[in-house]
Amino acid sequence: MTELNEALKKQTLDALAASSVTVGRFAMTSEFIAKPHYGITISGHPLLLMGPPTDTQTRRQATALKDAKAFRQMIRYLGMDSQKLDAQRITSDQIQFLEGDTLSCLLCSEPGSVELGEMTDRVQDILGIITTTERTVHFPLGLILATERTLVPILNPTRGLDIDRLLVAGPDGMPTIQ
Repeated sequence: MTELNEALKKQTLDALAASSVTVGRFAMTSEFIAKPHYGITISGHPLLLMGPPTDTQTRRQATALKDAKAFRQMIRYLGMDSQKLDAQRITSDQIQFLEGDTLSCLLCSEPGSVELGEMTDRVQDILGIITTTERTVHFPLGLILATERTLVPILNPTRGLDIDRLLVAGPDGMPTIQ
């Protein structure tokens, strides 16, 4: 089992190095919360903020991510009901309680190095902010979104992305070693 854990750890770090997405941190300010948002909800509760509701690309990405088999599997693995996922407008009232919190976020990354856990205040670099109240899933959710080969191109389609080095979601939603 230890060898398998070490192999998965090594492959995850390799996938992070190859990915155009990484996991960072973002401090939720009142100014940011007051802006209109679009993203993914579960049972009407915000799960992932992805951008402004007027941006066509944001809306397309949120819908594609919500419908992605690997994303739905991961949601089920994390103990949530994937049937209750939706891509929709998220109001400031829905996220007001997060003011002052530092949350996991998905950031643009240059393939070739591992950047993990960096704090950012550059909203333009953010691909998504994980807003679920289930704090124990923030980092695992971010890590899977940043390394799974069908989800990374949805979040940040980058030319030259080495998809073969990214992880594949297994039947249970967790990345597997290929």
